[in-house]
Amino acid sequence: MVDNFADRNGRPGVSLPEHLAIIDAVCAHDPEAAEQAARAHLRSVIKTLLTLPAAGDRPASRRPPGRTATG
Repeated sequence: MVDNFADRNGRPGVSLPEHLAIIDAVCAHDPEAAEQAARAHLRSVIKTLLTLPAAGDRPASRRPPGRTATG
């Protein structure tokens, strides 16, 4: 699991407008635009997740307390 993902890698500045686009489309009763905005947001999240090191590759100080690289 990625700890504090939403607070890292500039995500707040990326995710907020993506979330607002989803909300705007829902409020406008535009399901196609809502789906398009949601899919764009998920692609953005996945792209960022793929750039992060694997949990076992993180320094111990970045792992959740009590967790090791193998569990």
